[in-house]
Amino acid sequence: MKTDDLPLECHRYFWDIDIKTLSLTRNATFIIERLLEYGNERANKWVLHQYSKREIYNVIINSRRLSARSANFWAYVFEIPVEEILCLSKSFRNTYRSIWKH
Repeated sequence: MKTDDLPLECHRYFWDIDIKTLSLTRNATFIIERLLEYGNERANKWVLHQYSKREIYNVIINSRRLSARSANFWAYVFEIPVEEILCLSKSFRNTYRSIWKH
């Protein structure tokens, strides 16, 4: 897929990369994480339309980049038990806190 397939309104969520190098297939996990975390309603609708439920589900349960707030929201939307979500696990949170104390 081409970078052009990423809607122009979603480009702002990728401020830290060269958008021309972004591949919707090769960088699917990164794109899904970024838009679930920072995206507005239109961006989230695009993600839900662009990627399969299974792909999004796998990103939610395995992501280390989603905030607890976003992870809890998407767990509710996808009806995922919070125990299955890596970034919500107690061991992950304890490790994260020991590295970043703020």
